[in-house]
Amino acid sequence: MPHHDRSSRRGFAMRDAICTIAAAGVLLCVGTTMLAASAPQSRMQVCMTRLKNLGIANASFANDNAGKIAGLNWSCGQFTLSSYPDLHFRTFNDFSGEIDAVAAQAVDILRRRGGRTDINRIQQWIPSAAYNHLAIQDYLGQALPSPEVLCPEDSMRIAWQSDPMHFNNLPGVPSPAPPGTLSNIEKRWPYGSSYKYVNAAWANDVHTPSKGAWYFYSFLSAV
Repeated sequence: MPHHDRSSRRGFAMRDAICTIAAAGVLLCVGTTMLAASAPQSRMQVCMTRLKNLGIANASFANDNAGKIAGLNWSCGQFTLSSYPDLHFRTFNDFSGEIDAVAAQAVDILRRRGGRTDINRIQQWIPSAAYNHLAIQDYLGQALPSPEVLCPEDSMRIAWQSDPMHFNNLPGVPSPAPPGTLSNIEKRWPYGSSYKYVNAAWANDVHTPSKGAWYFYSFLSAV
């Protein structure tokens, strides 16, 4: 009867198992380190891609609108195309009306693109200072809120976008609005952007009934 060595019947020796586990541990550490190192680069690439897309969208808008950069540009004393009667500003022909007209445009976009019909007209709010991106998002037909205007590092706004109706009640997430029921003007916060550009100036000393006080920079004017 042939003799079989006991160690050969064990198949996978204990020291082999230890070596395999150790090797797997080293590979896991190396892989984790590489992923951690590549994460910031990946986020930067996403951010740069989104900025590039916004630049292309602005160039496209300018091509379609006599060289003008996209921006909120409703003016009092002019007919607006809003389907919401409370956002019409044809009869408001004064300086405060200019501000309210631009705010009405922002609310109009939030209602149409974000389904936020619960947001009422906001008075004495100048959205062109931080919400001009809404105009380009409207031009692109984006549903709001959209991550396309957020930097991947902007964890706070990313969290707000996950629940724009109750963003102020998210546990552990800072908010400019206190917990509880949101006021009308506080409902705008989840629709902000990580990227800011102000391409319009308001000057009440040059207000005219036909043109208004909002003037927008045109590429053509610099040629």
